[in-house]
Amino acid sequence: MSMTSNIKFVLTKTDNAKESMKFVEELSQIADKFLVGTLMSILTTIIFDGSHSMHEHVIEMTNIETRLKSL
Repeated sequence: MSMTSNIKFVLTKTDNAKESMKFVEELSQIADKFLVGTLMSILTTIIFDGSHSMHEHVIEMTNIETRLKSL
């Protein structure tokens, strides 16, 4: 298998699988916190601008809420 270069440089060089998995878990928790912050920011600042229907606007907000609940 191959990894993209942006993932390779983040992972530590270790021969111990448990240490590597712990590091990956810590990184995923940081990424989850960042994603929650980003989604909350979008959800609290989103406004209806009339560029699409109100129905689509509500669906977009519901989709963001669903993504938040899944984290």
